[in-house]
Amino acid sequence: MITFNNLPLEKIEKRKEELEIAITQSKQLVVDTQNKINALSGALQQCDLFIADIKAMEKETTYNDVKIDDVANEEGESDGGQN
Repeated sequence: MITFNNLPLEKIEKRKEELEIAITQSKQLVVDTQNKINALSGALQQCDLFIADIKAMEKETTYNDVKIDDVANEEGESDGGQN
């Protein structure tokens, strides 16, 4: 039986195979994790775009968006005390 530091060759070869499998699995885990990070980053960017769109829409007030009473008051008109 061939040994190295009292370890049989078969045990060393078996351990080498286990390490190769662990390395392959770890590399796949890194790829999977990076894919998840990319997906989460895309979702975060989408949220930023939605927030920016909402804020932009809030700033865009048109004549039709203003309450009629507000426009009437600005133009010196009154509703005759009904509101």
